Amino acid sequence: MICPECGAEYVRGIEECTDCEVPLVHAAQLTTDDGAAPEWAELLVVTDETEAQLIRGYLESEGVPCNLESLVFHAEPFTFGPLSKVRVHVPASEVERARKLLETQTSGSTVTAVP
Repeated sequence: MICPECGAEYVRGIEECTDCEVPLVHAAQLTTDDGAAPEWAELLVVTDETEAQLIRGYLESEGVPCNLESLVFHAEPFTFGPLSKVRVHVPASEVERARKLLETQTSGSTVTAVP
C-alpha cells in the first residue's frame, strides 16, 4: 500500500497515511498524467535511514516522487553491510533529473550510486 500524496509505503493492514491522513492505494493504482502506471527505478543506495529520508524530502520538494525500500535489520544493536542499506526509488522518467539534483547535495555522504 502506498500513499498517493507522499509516496510512503506501508505494510498490509494499514489503510491511511499517518503523515498525509489520506487513504492508501495499491501501487498498481498509481498513474502518471497519461494514465499509465509509472515504472520505478532504483536511483541510489544509502547506508543511513536518516539520510534516505532527507534525500526523499529534498527530491519531493523539487517535484520528484520518491519511494524508499529499507533493508535495515533492526533486531541487532548495530547494522552493517547489506543489513544497513536503504534503496531510493524514483520514476524511471525522473532518474536523470534526480541525479542532477543530488550531484551537488551528496558530497561526503554515504551514497552509493546505482549504475
